[in-house]
Amino acid sequence: MMIDRREFMRLCAGAAAFGAGMGSFFLKRALADMPVLDDSYPFFCPELIEITKPGPIIAPDGSCVCGWAKRPILELNFDDAKFAPSKKEMKKAFKKWDMYHVYTPELAMQFLVAWIPYAAFFNANIYVRATNRFYEDTRFLPANPEIEMMPDSGGGRTVFDAGAAKAVFEVVGDTHRLSVRFDSFSTADKEAADLNLSGGEDSRTSFNVDAEMSYPADHASIAGVHMTNPRRCHYGHKINCMETEGSVEFGGNVYRMSRENSFAALDFGRGHYPKKMFWHWATASGRHSDGKLIGFNLGFGNSPKNTTENALFYDGKLTKVNAVECLPPPDSDPERPCLVRDFEGLVDLSFKPIKTRRIDTKIGSGYSRGRPSLGLYSGVIASPDGGTLPVKDLFGLYEWVDSNW
Repeated sequence: MMIDRREFMRLCAGAAAFGAGMGSFFLKRALADMPVLDDSYPFFCPELIEITKPGPIIAPDGSCVCGWAKRPILELNFDDAKFAPSKKEMKKAFKKWDMYHVYTPELAMQFLVAWIPYAAFFNANIYVRATNRFYEDTRFLPANPEIEMMPDSGGGRTVFDAGAAKAVFEVVGDTHRLSVRFDSFSTADKEAADLNLSGGEDSRTSFNVDAEMSYPADHASIAGVHMTNPRRCHYGHKINCMETEGSVEFGGNVYRMSRENSFAALDFGRGHYPKKMFWHWATASGRHSDGKLIGFNLGFGNSPKNTTENALFYDGKLTKVNAVECLPPPDSDPERPCLVRDFEGLVDLSFKPIKTRRIDTKIGSGYSRGRPSLGLYSGVIASPDGGTLPVKDLFGLYEWVDSNW
């Protein structure tokens, strides 16, 4: 059964009147915790069309292509943008990142290499399921000279080298390779450190990862162009359900990754992003009970009613999803399941958080705040043949983020 936001609010208010009067407080707190979405500056594609032929993302007259594709077939010619008077001004808005998520039966890991006009940085984090602890470390380099980053997600290399911390991402054909070396990685429990609890004491260990991920040529992914205005855009490409093998060394332990039970996803971004951004993101990759690969990439953000990157994946095939809504839990009850649904009956999922973190960072006038959660998805999604697929305890990520940087 689909419940829209107004109905959700009405039901919560009714529960408050019937109960102890706290439901209204929690509802207001929940809505206050989340970014407020509006139509103030995003420009929507007049029509969300599938792009099937290669071509430049920016036309000779400076206008942006609008739509989505199953493969990375667009030429990312952002140097040809014409939304500002000078190249220097446009360069200030340019950002690029490559982020891999890797999930195994024992671990959940994230590796991000990013370049923004005033810095390059490498962030790595690891969640150990057996201990329910989360660890994180970040290293920075000056913005200039620019670090090597793959020109598009179809091939190339991204290299971040800060001496004691190095990451190399490489794409060759159907294979993605990830190599991470941290000689001195923080083993302070990030949540405990933030809250000044026992376990937050900092110590160091090596953190090394060698992984090879498979993205077969006949498997679909989702790529999309997002527009701030008709002449300013950014591009995202999500690859879910990559079977992964390799090894992880962390805290004196060695973990093996097998293609049968270890999966990766790529979040690739390039373009002239708005300074202020917010989004809700639901993503997961794994294996269905029938043994076939299953996953999804869902969400919304600056454009509250639509996104070009909503898609379901099953056995290498894509089912396109239009608008979705996400109802995360409030800070007062972070373990409450989150709901993720669309408006056409293709998605009806609940997300049970296992580990939720708080992001509340402020530097000068910039900030980033959010609630990324690891947990389990259950429910129903549409299958490529028009039927339905049950989802049961599929491990993945749900987050909302509000940033201004």
